[in-house]
Amino acid sequence: MQRKHLFRVVGVLLTVLALLALLSGPAQASAQVSIKNATSTSINANVYLTGNMLQPIFQDSISDQIPHVMGNVIASMVGQLPKEDQGWATQMANALLQPSASLISVTPQEKGLLVSLELSLYTGDPKATTTSLLVGFSVADPTTIQVSALPIDGKAGLVTGPLMTFHMPIGSLNSIFMATTCGNADLGISLKLPVTTSSQSAPTGQARPATSNPIPLGKTFPAVNSPTNSAAAALPGSYIEIPASSLAQVGNSVGTMTISSSLTAEKIRIGVQGKNLTLTTDIHWHGLGIGTAVSTIMPGAANGKLAMHVAETKLQILGGLISFPMNSYNAQIEQLLNSQFNSALAGKFTVMQAAIGANAQLPCVLANSLVLAGNIIMN
Repeated sequence: MQRKHLFRVVGVLLTVLALLALLSGPAQASAQVSIKNATSTSINANVYLTGNMLQPIFQDSISDQIPHVMGNVIASMVGQLPKEDQGWATQMANALLQPSASLISVTPQEKGLLVSLELSLYTGDPKATTTSLLVGFSVADPTTIQVSALPIDGKAGLVTGPLMTFHMPIGSLNSIFMATTCGNADLGISLKLPVTTSSQSAPTGQARPATSNPIPLGKTFPAVNSPTNSAAAALPGSYIEIPASSLAQVGNSVGTMTISSSLTAEKIRIGVQGKNLTLTTDIHWHGLGIGTAVSTIMPGAANGKLAMHVAETKLQILGGLISFPMNSYNAQIEQLLNSQFNSALAGKFTVMQAAIGANAQLPCVLANSLVLAGNIIMN
């Protein structure tokens, strides 16, 4: 009995030594990990837009609307004068009045955003008036948001009806909701974010060419809160929330990861543990399962992109009885994750921060969601 037990122990030790020898070299021979049986998937995500980002867009639209609105008011007033006086009255009004509106604030309400405006009849108007406009949002098509002026307390405001549309460069729209209790966020957008796993993972830092979606109304809005803007460095203009269930879906779509000619990683699972992500895979040697690799991943951002950092990887064999480092593959795992997520955001979203769970600026998200803070690029 003692000899059999000794043989088993020696056999286990030899197996471990063989695995250590096997795992010590393959990563150095391959610069990147190839992915087989990969698929594309669309995951659920939420996008949050702040008032700082929305205000310039609203200001431009309202500035376009005000001359038309005031023109109608003047025409209505002139129309009440005798016919022989209407011509000169119109000329006088047009010469003296240069109506304008300055946006003061944007406040989320249950049905829309309450936009506060200061109206002036001419430059330097000492009696400028303050008024409000309730702005509602709806999904016009999978990439377009319709913005409309709504009645306030059943009464028509300064402007009513459709105001403008703007395109979301990220994902396919599901629904829109007001972020009434979500810190800096004012507008929430639920969408499907496409994440594609290619047949071979792209080198770290490679991105697809930027794409642009022009906003209607014959104008092109500048990128709001771009990374070169000092205000952007202090305060993100938008956020993306990727729930833990969506992260798990990404892992399921990856398929089989070939580590070397003899080793493969299968059944890739992405999870959340505290403030870190975890990536768990079943390691196979020539098709034979030899253990489970567990990587601890710290989310972060660098150069405007998501930058996942693998803190450590451990290979567990014999049901977790024996565990030893497998850190030689950390770079490949980082490459895999960063290439998949950044390919979905390239040219569309500049990542400033990445972390797990809520923060002071965005307290309404789930505790196990991956939250990206940055700026949506709207050209």
